[in-house]
Amino acid sequence: MFAIYPSRARYVILDFIGDKCTAVVTSDRYAGYAFIDAERRQICWAHLLRDFNRIGQRQGLPGQIGRRLLSLGLVMFRKRDKGQLGAHMLDGLQLRIRIALQRGSQQTRCSRTANTCANILELWPALWGFSVNESLVPTNNAAEQALRGIVLKRKISGPTRSLCGDQFLARGFSVHETCLRQGVDLWDFMHRAVHAFIANTAPPSLVPRAGPPLAAPSG
Repeated sequence: MFAIYPSRARYVILDFIGDKCTAVVTSDRYAGYAFIDAERRQICWAHLLRDFNRIGQRQGLPGQIGRRLLSLGLVMFRKRDKGQLGAHMLDGLQLRIRIALQRGSQQTRCSRTANTCANILELWPALWGFSVNESLVPTNNAAEQALRGIVLKRKISGPTRSLCGDQFLARGFSVHETCLRQGVDLWDFMHRAVHAFIANTAPPSLVPRAGPPLAAPSG
């Protein structure tokens, strides 16, 4: 589901997923998600690698810590690619990452590095949800890739001029992406939806049938 809002403030997140969302929310470290318990979050490791790379470009001890964290993050992805994410398989790696983050938060040469590392430590459970929940992945890349179409559309033709225009785009792209993921023919779905509207009958639905809780990818 897509939505277009004028900002990324916390009220937008509350309006979109509610303040009692029971799904696991995959996102970056944006503070607007802080109201969600870390146990119900999965922090995007692609964003973490960018943070580690940024720290690694700094001089002295902060740079050393950043490069260490970046290399450990890449090790995590290699383990994932090899299917080595079972119980206790990440214990040693997690310990090394925690030690590096603690060093980063305690050093005094760069306050930005200290603040970043301290914030990541506060979110520690949210870094590893994918290791205990098979429905999760360590990044929100899928969500960002799904957004690509609507983002390019806006860059090419500019924003809409009204709330109705925003809703039309968001709903249209939501239907398109959902049909694509479910293997449903978009034209056939729209045809049935229009006929149902004209005949005043129940419209076709793309809502998944009852099943296990799904992770909620977020931008």
